[in-house]
Amino acid sequence: LTSILVPSNVTTINDSTFSNCTSLSTVTLKGVVDIGDSAFSRCSTLTDITLPNTLISIGSLAFNRISQDNIIIPISVTSIDINAFYNCNNLVIYCEASSKPNGWNNNWNPDNRPVVWGYYNPTTNLTFTLNDAQSGYLVSGNSNVKNLSKIVIPFEHNGKPVVQIANGAFNGYTQLKEIVIPYSIETIGVFTDIFDYKSPFRGSGLTSVVIPGSVKNWGPDIFRDCTSLAKITVEEGVTILPGGFATNCTALNEVNLPSTLKTIGGAFVNVGLTELMLPDGLETISIFSISGNNLRKIYIPASVITIDYPAIGSTNVEFRIYCEATSKPSGWVDEWTDCTNIIWNAKIEDYNKY
Repeated sequence: LTSILVPSNVTTINDSTFSNCTSLSTVTLKGVVDIGDSAFSRCSTLTDITLPNTLISIGSLAFNRISQDNIIIPISVTSIDINAFYNCNNLVIYCEASSKPNGWNNNWNPDNRPVVWGYYNPTTNLTFTLNDAQSGYLVSGNSNVKNLSKIVIPFEHNGKPVVQIANGAFNGYTQLKEIVIPYSIETIGVFTDIFDYKSPFRGSGLTSVVIPGSVKNWGPDIFRDCTSLAKITVEEGVTILPGGFATNCTALNEVNLPSTLKTIGGAFVNVGLTELMLPDGLETISIFSISGNNLRKIYIPASVITIDYPAIGSTNVEFRIYCEATSKPSGWVDEWTDCTNIIWNAKIEDYNKY
């Protein structure tokens, strides 16, 4: 026996099942949940086994004396018994957990083989689906990654670019603090209809995010209700921010916007910002775009030619709006704000002093 494929309907490898199979070199596990004591013990030529993200427990001496040089233990594994990786002289162990889980025996790695904690493996932690044109992949999470604190989306998968973050991709991932979005991403969420759409990041635990300039297409409500999100950086190249972009991000206190931005559409409603300088080059501010109880000042450049009703507001009694224009442009509706403290013909220096 040199190789085995354990199908997805088999969830348990019993004690000593493949023990002493000294010619066994390759093992494929599809849906295994439990690996028993000594299950692959003394499989001295075993060099190719991948633990599935369905796996929960690994028994004592399960991989004693295998010859594999590295193995990834998925974050789903909550129990490892004593001496599980005994006498694995070449092994480097990559653990998706950030530290040893309580359910792992203190002597799970008795030879102190090298361990890399907090390892991230996008191949197992992310789901990739080819788009309709078969030209690139949509990416989303899966049921095994909701307790990861950091996710790195790869630039490509199977030789094709990763171009879209799918609807609902990381919705409700409350443990997710950081996500790295590559420059291959062109679309984040796609609105079809109100009944089918699910925001990619709504309610996640993100604390900061950088949007690459490659993003051209959005669905609504991208970061809605991300109440720990404190910083957003939108890089050069992005031209529009959609409705609900950061709605109810009450911890949001820093936003960096690019000079390429042309339209803000209901993006910053009920946020924690105390100030916001809009970039020169911005042209349109849509209905219900910017508001927050802490908002103290905002700067609007002369490039803004259209503002809808009511676009900008704050309950803060100290709230001021600094407008570079000398008077209200004709494209701004009369009720564009409820603020009574508007400074026309304002300079950036005026804004900075307040």
